Amino acid sequence: MQLREPVFLIGPPGSGKTTVGRLLASDFGVPFIDGDELVSQRAGIPIDELVTNWSAQERLDAQVAMLRELFAHPTHLCSQLREDQAPFVCAVPSGAVDAPVIQQALAKRATYFLDVSFADSFARTGLNAPRPVGLVAPRALWRQLMAERRPRYLASAKWVIETNNLDVGQVTSVLKKGLSNGN
Repeated sequence: MQLREPVFLIGPPGSGKTTVGRLLASDFGVPFIDGDELVSQRAGIPIDELVTNWSAQERLDAQVAMLRELFAHPTHLCSQLREDQAPFVCAVPSGAVDAPVIQQALAKRATYFLDVSFADSFARTGLNAPRPVGLVAPRALWRQLMAERRPRYLASAKWVIETNNLDVGQVTSVLKKGLSNGN
């Protein structure tokens, strides 16, 4: 089976977008685009600095600009693509769905929401470890953010894949089955 169109993976951090995306792209022999890396490259700073030093709105603006360019002219952002209609796999930055224009654009494309529970997400991102006393409660903030974003992920995706208790290979297999069935 060949990939006929670009595939976009959305979901919270720890859902497996990047890891699954790389494997899926490799299996299909198409380029993989890490949206976070692309935003970082375009900003000219490492992703950890971007997350630490930029406001949420500045990050969202950068994500929207990158995705609009990717939707319109993917060859401008990915040198591995030979033509704008060529298929690829993209792990979309987690917060990009906060922009209604991105939600609408993703809803028109082959977009998969990799859903994950708090417990699995915490384990995958390290938020399950004890944290020193600080100014914020990271787990509480995470829960709030995910509660706000979940409806946005659902509105942006054509399909939902539950990733809890699945390894990367299993999630990729579910995705490949969906793609082969036209889902």
